[in-house]
Amino acid sequence: MISPHPSIIDLFKESNYNYAIFNKKSFYSLQFDELKLLYYYFYISTLPGSFSKRFSIDNLLKLWLRSEVKQTISKRRKILVELLIKFEENKMVVYDLNIVLEKNKDNISGCKSREKST
Repeated sequence: MISPHPSIIDLFKESNYNYAIFNKKSFYSLQFDELKLLYYYFYISTLPGSFSKRFSIDNLLKLWLRSEVKQTISKRRKILVELLIKFEENKMVVYDLNIVLEKNKDNISGCKSREKST
């Protein structure tokens, strides 16, 4: 079970007063907590404007506690790929970010996040 860090909860409470922290409509429209955390991470990591930010699977794996067990790393990689696919499927409910999956042949290697233009 993944639960939000207390600082994320504090920021979320503050967003009642400061809409610029993140888009609550997008956040609430995502079904799973893991997707919400991924959205939040993408949102705070993406620069405003026309710049896109690349997130590789390897970099996203660093968000987890470090493991040397290959089976654990492989399982986490698979989970991340599934989350990215779900995130792309939900892109119509994310109003402020464009997420584009990066693929090498048939494998997903990461994604790019960019602020949607208004």
